[in-house]
Amino acid sequence: MDDIGGGRPIIAELRPEQTLIWAPHEAGTLLRIAASLPALLHALAAMVDLIYGKYQVFEVFDADGEVSGAFSEDFCSATSPFLGAEGSLNFFEYLYG
Repeated sequence: MDDIGGGRPIIAELRPEQTLIWAPHEAGTLLRIAASLPALLHALAAMVDLIYGKYQVFEVFDADGEVSGAFSEDFCSATSPFLGAEGSLNFFEYLYG
């Protein structure tokens, strides 16, 4: 990830019956962000479309440098069909929290 993401990895737990995608949050804490790699890729595509389409990259942040409330709502709306409500919030926290 870029400087906002802090270079933290996204971790895939691969098992024959299921793949889970995790992201580090605080020391020793992982947030579940996706139930599969395709779900994560779909959410990433929706996020990129939102950031580069509707928000033109720089409009993600308000004048104070904080993530705008409208963007956070749109982010969750765009990614939750793929990640679920909790996964979408966790993904947002991972990227912008």
